[in-house]
Amino acid sequence: MNGNDQLMQLLGQLASIGNTAVKEPKALVSAAPDTREISDNDSDYEPEARFSPPQEEKTHLVDYGLPSDPSQIKTYSDALKYVVHVLTRKDPQFVDWVRTLMEEQKSREQQWAEGAEALRRKQELRKSGRAELANVLKILGADKKNNQNGDKDIARDNMREMDQYYRNVYRQQEEFVKYACSRLAELKVPLFCIDPGMRTPHTQRDQQRLLEFLQDLCGDDDENDNNDT
Repeated sequence: MNGNDQLMQLLGQLASIGNTAVKEPKALVSAAPDTREISDNDSDYEPEARFSPPQEEKTHLVDYGLPSDPSQIKTYSDALKYVVHVLTRKDPQFVDWVRTLMEEQKSREQQWAEGAEALRRKQELRKSGRAELANVLKILGADKKNNQNGDKDIARDNMREMDQYYRNVYRQQEEFVKYACSRLAELKVPLFCIDPGMRTPHTQRDQQRLLEFLQDLCGDDDENDNNDT
């Protein structure tokens, strides 16, 4: 599996919610990757828009068979109805808040991808420089076996370096998943603000389905227009 395949495999995990294990590193870092650890105190993880849940209203919820408290919703169908009939109607900022979260994810995905590409370019330059050195040493009559050993050392170092990069990206990805889930819970999105006692074996799967719906609902207007055409 090459570096691009590893990166795409990692990026595919970002939409997953829960304790999903990724063995190798679709990817929310620049040509000089940000490899620092992410913590709750990381100010970069605070979006500009302040999240505040909508005012809970009991009116018309009974018509849809929904509880007034979204933390009591435990099925995808009820969660979908609550998002459509309550959150998007009663809180005009809801779509903008979710869109802000999605844009932050895209930004970090781009940074991770650019960081991996920058590392690959650096390793290629290192390999090229090693080849030029080997040619010079060959002219000087250096031991060919030593050159071969040097090539193996560089390949091993490159692999170790790339593995460390992906491990660091994976840690950041895990932290972003936790961060995104907490923000969705603050927005009173069903299945994310769910009461722990209401969780079912299907909660994680239903969270994923709801995320996919939110991505379609809150996608960029320009992107949606392009899809329509």
